[in-house]
Amino acid sequence: MSGVYWGRAEELGTVAFWYTQAHWAALSGDTAVHGPHALGRTLEEEVAACVLGGYGIPANVGLAAFDAVCADGLLDQRTDVEQPSFEESLRATLPRPLCMDGRSVRYRFAAQRARRLAAALAVLARESPSDALSDVAFRD
Repeated sequence: MSGVYWGRAEELGTVAFWYTQAHWAALSGDTAVHGPHALGRTLEEEVAACVLGGYGIPANVGLAAFDAVCADGLLDQRTDVEQPSFEESLRATLPRPLCMDGRSVRYRFAAQRARRLAAALAVLARESPSDALSDVAFRD
């Protein structure tokens, strides 16, 4: 990638360092390859965390919304994600006040994020990502 400093594998924090760490973990059979930064247990949960956070949403609010969706068991309904009722369930969960540090916070863009999350999970339910894809092709 043009403009990205690859660095050396032994140089802490470089791309080469993290690539090597992930590669060694995968070779060793370590099931915690994603480490402590992983938010979900499945690809669907990771996608949900990303969609519920991101632009316009403070990180702690996005995480609280993700926790609310998980607490309501909505991500356990993987077979139902293509049903309109899934989006409706998200639309019911996301506008509820989130309790953070003893105060009530409103999740912004609830309807928009419900629509986007339902659509993203519907695609994942229909299409299984191929291990043969490059990281960039998979992201796209």
